[in-house]
Amino acid sequence: MDSFQFNSCFGHVPEQILKGVRTMNIRIKKIASLASLLACISVIALVSVPVSAGNSLLISDFEDSKQPINTYAGGNSTVTAEYQTAIVHSGKQALKVFQKVSDWGGALIELPAEKADWTGFTTLKMWIYGGKSGGKFNIDLEELGREQFRYTITDDWSGWKEISIKLSEIPVRSDWQASDAKKNGKLDFPLKTIQFFTSSSFNGTLFFDDISVEK
Repeated sequence: MDSFQFNSCFGHVPEQILKGVRTMNIRIKKIASLASLLACISVIALVSVPVSAGNSLLISDFEDSKQPINTYAGGNSTVTAEYQTAIVHSGKQALKVFQKVSDWGGALIELPAEKADWTGFTTLKMWIYGGKSGGKFNIDLEELGREQFRYTITDDWSGWKEISIKLSEIPVRSDWQASDAKKNGKLDFPLKTIQFFTSSSFNGTLFFDDISVEK
């Protein structure tokens, strides 16, 4: 921005410029052009409006029915997952997952690049509609290098409940790791998947909504 535009924006001109103006007997009456006005607005906006870094990152609110939900199960187990609108925490739909597991099974979502780096975030949050079955299930985080971390929860409540998990308190999975996992016992980013309902013995239905990480 030249000195004329600077004066128009802020009402102050350096002394050197004022001397030049007096010598040439120039009277500043108005902003010379629309370009000058836009330049002023741009500078003021840059000075006065902070850029927000964001305190949370939405992983999934299950509003997009095209988002793939992957399920897997052992030969003696059944796992199904479907979008539904009857029991919802927010928005128009949530995810319903049924499990009848006697060996292993689970449900997961693969994380796109823009949701896989949780650097700077401290807490994983999700809303779960429990059935007070007393069964245990796991939240598993899988790194891009395939090392897995596991947090176990007991279904001991009815209705919607927000589950809040400190990332620093999720231990490395001790019962199994992929043979090609790059293991160091430390949760590294980016992540590959969030497996939000895994179990070896759960029988029942849970509903999931609004999964996010927060600072």
